[in-house]
Amino acid sequence: MRTRYQIEKLLSEYIVEIPSIQRDYAFGRREAKEKRELFVKTLFEKMSCSGIHLDFLYGKEINNRFILLDGQQRITTLWLIATYISKRRKEGAVWLNNFYYATRTSSREFCQALIENDWQPEDIDIDNHRLKVKWFYNSWKYDPTISGMIATLDTITRVFEDYSAVTLSDLNKVSFSFLDVEELGQPEELYLKMNSRGVALTPFENFKVALLSYCKENKWFDERELSEFSRKLDTVWADVFWEYRSENFQIDEAYLAFIIRFLLNEWIIKTDKTAKEVEESKEYKVLSSQDFKVTFSAVKEVMTKKSLVKLGSVLDNLQNKKVSDFFPDFAKELEFSFIPNYHQSDINPITQVNRVIFLAISNYLSKSTIEEVAFKQWMRISWNIVNNADINSVPSMIGALKLINELSDYSDTIYDYLSGSFTLQSDFASNQVIEEIQKCRQIKKNPLYESLILEAESKKLFSGRLRDLIHIDDENQFVWEDFHVEHYEKLNSLTLSEDSQEIFRRSLLAFGLNNYPMNAGKIKNRPNTAPQEYLLLESPTSRDARSNWLKLISENKTKLKEYLQLSQNQINSLVDRFDQNSLYSPLIKYPILFHKKYMKSYKIFNKDFNSKVQLLIETNDRIQAYRYSNIETILLTEEVKTQYPDVENLNIGFGKGQNEYRQDNLVLGFGNKEQMTSFEIHYSDETNNYIIRMFQEKGESRDALEFWNNKISDKFSEEDFKEDGYYKSYRSKEDVLDIIDKLIPVTH
Repeated sequence: MRTRYQIEKLLSEYIVEIPSIQRDYAFGRREAKEKRELFVKTLFEKMSCSGIHLDFLYGKEINNRFILLDGQQRITTLWLIATYISKRRKEGAVWLNNFYYATRTSSREFCQALIENDWQPEDIDIDNHRLKVKWFYNSWKYDPTISGMIATLDTITRVFEDYSAVTLSDLNKVSFSFLDVEELGQPEELYLKMNSRGVALTPFENFKVALLSYCKENKWFDERELSEFSRKLDTVWADVFWEYRSENFQIDEAYLAFIIRFLLNEWIIKTDKTAKEVEESKEYKVLSSQDFKVTFSAVKEVMTKKSLVKLGSVLDNLQNKKVSDFFPDFAKELEFSFIPNYHQSDINPITQVNRVIFLAISNYLSKSTIEEVAFKQWMRISWNIVNNADINSVPSMIGALKLINELSDYSDTIYDYLSGSFTLQSDFASNQVIEEIQKCRQIKKNPLYESLILEAESKKLFSGRLRDLIHIDDENQFVWEDFHVEHYEKLNSLTLSEDSQEIFRRSLLAFGLNNYPMNAGKIKNRPNTAPQEYLLLESPTSRDARSNWLKLISENKTKLKEYLQLSQNQINSLVDRFDQNSLYSPLIKYPILFHKKYMKSYKIFNKDFNSKVQLLIETNDRIQAYRYSNIETILLTEEVKTQYPDVENLNIGFGKGQNEYRQDNLVLGFGNKEQMTSFEIHYSDETNNYIIRMFQEKGESRDALEFWNNKISDKFSEEDFKEDGYYKSYRSKEDVLDIIDKLIPVTH
């Protein structure tokens, strides 16, 4: 049945209800500003003259209530205009009371208060999403529907100034048709079907409708419990996410991602599947990827009544506290937020490490609200374990989840638990767990140690791990007399400070801390005589580099402590008076070798037991081999750059060359866009001299030969250079510098 209505006629005959499964009043959102202003202005313009028809409203008539299924934005805007005109003109309109928002209690209460109380246009504070009146509850500003209504009232205020003659009766010029859609089932089902016509729900709105229906079908909650669960979903729990809203005031994606992450974690720790079976399961593959877009049909396979009750406890206990405030210092710098973060229009994915911390937080909150001391201690233990465990795969992540879940039974008394007698089922991250036990027992024995331990743990290099600088006796007990906070501070400063890294690494070599064993594996073109030894070049800013540094410290802790006793002057003297015959003397002598442009992915190894140090550079070329460069080539590159810093049309570079030895080269190029002659130089440890190859990049190939013959014909002949289209020769460093000196002036 189709009937023509106006807002007054509709509200006089029915109580118009915006059902709970409707989305918020989106017309007031920031991104809808142009559309909102145009609509409001059009309505006032038409009310002041001929009128306008707004097409169909779809709904269901039930017991004198009109359940609005499509048209919420239009009806709400008309109701707001009617309420505004009623207040400005002091015209009573009892029928305004028959507009009812069932989506949120706060939305319904605000609409009623807007009618019953006094307020003025100047009370509208759109920037803070509120009305500046005593009866406006502060919590209302977090309701997106109320926020949207206030934005629309602000628009109405500005437009009304141009149409101040408009009265309530003029609203009867705005009409619409009411279509009572019968025989389509209950309102929730009808709403979903009506949205198939093009006005789609957001993924989270669909999710909530399906979730409530699923709980009802499975009789997980009685009617009162289900009603309370539904209310909290849309009110107090939604408010948790409002602080983390997107730039355009969205929370749906973050809210949905949070629920999915929680439910997936619960399934992983409860399932009987093996780690491999979990990783290969459809549930994990779907729910761990793009979790803010997951549909309910994928989630219901891992959801239980118990997990939903636990989720409710977590959100109830989260309150208004920011959990990151309780993290240890090193963890506060990491990119993790318990509430999913918005990045542009998407949600940042969760890492394997962060998934474990997510469980640690949610398990604590499922039992109690945040108690500052207990929660801070739990976060410290959890982060220390997770940050110092090898979590680089799904099975290792699951191992960490099960360990944290086991410890979570004592999350509110974790120091007492770890300092007592117990047996853990999980053996994941056993070294770090043992360390935490040792630290808790020492703190229990002498509480003054807690501040010292926390200070040492806070250093970025160590980040919760102390065992590498503490002596451990034959019974695997920490010798606390050997614990010195200043050692952690000094070593952290030396390794991470840009000002001290160069002198630190060179002085370590001079002091005798030079080799670090690593399993190199099979490397193409790597000499068979090369021992499995590498120097640590990279500063420990990456997870892998930090792990290598800590291993070096642990295996050399006695000698390293001797080094840490040295003053800065003594450290400097190590570099000044090093062994010239040392295998690593070039690295000590030339700090440029530690420069980032040469260090990026280099590994140092001595090619054989009697040869000079070589640099290996991992490449991403097709054969996945190692490309390497000699120290001599790097030093020659720097010498040329220093000698000829500003020569016109001279390109000096260091990088991948064309040579058959897969070495990086010093590359020199002369010329312009039309004529470019280049040559590359690299050191040959097989002949103990330099290989020079010259070639024509642009222009005629004969130009390169003529160029050489004209400038250095007294040293070389054509035959000496011609080989596979290149001009090539083996020369000493003095010859190379002489050639460069003869060639470069032509570009002046």
